[in-house]
Amino acid sequence: MADNTMKDASDRERALSYLDMANIADRMGKSRAYAGTYRKRMLRQGIIGERRRGYVGFDLPLFGEFLAQKDADGGLT
Repeated sequence: MADNTMKDASDRERALSYLDMANIADRMGKSRAYAGTYRKRMLRQGIIGERRRGYVGFDLPLFGEFLAQKDADGGLT
């Protein structure tokens, strides 16, 4: 099922399905421990899920797309 879903996914959807936590921390200018605190919170809340070691993806439907649109509109600072 997941293979079929990803086969039909757009490049943007594929990019949002695997997020590198180390890269996120670096882009935020924060430590990996700082990013890890929020990672744990979002895992507990079901917003993200682990994909493989060091990578997460959005589990909350359309949340990744929402954030990408907010960022494109200049709403994330």
